[in-house]
Amino acid sequence: MNFHIFKQKTLLVLSIISGAFFLFSFLLIVLNIGGFGSPVILHYDVFRGIDLFGDKFDVWAIWITGFLLGILNIILSNTFFYRERVLSYLFIAVNLLISILILVVSGVIVSVN
Repeated sequence: MNFHIFKQKTLLVLSIISGAFFLFSFLLIVLNIGGFGSPVILHYDVFRGIDLFGDKFDVWAIWITGFLLGILNIILSNTFFYRERVLSYLFIAVNLLISILILVVSGVIVSVN
């Protein structure tokens, strides 16, 4: 598959930054998941305390879901590149937002556990 979106420098740079965020969140999880206890705290609220527990697989499920959404956004951005270029920029921008959110969620889960 030929990715036409990477001919645009803006889309290429945003995709590289997004990929770096996904890689950093992956490494954050890999390096710290061994120290997690049996019930993993997935959500902590200052006012209500811990309100969502899960397993180590649930941490990976969050990351995999975000990563698959990122791949889907890149494919959709490439599909709409010559038809609606604005949609290509929108999909890549959403991809960057998803990667930032996954990084934040990974960091919070690691810091709480």
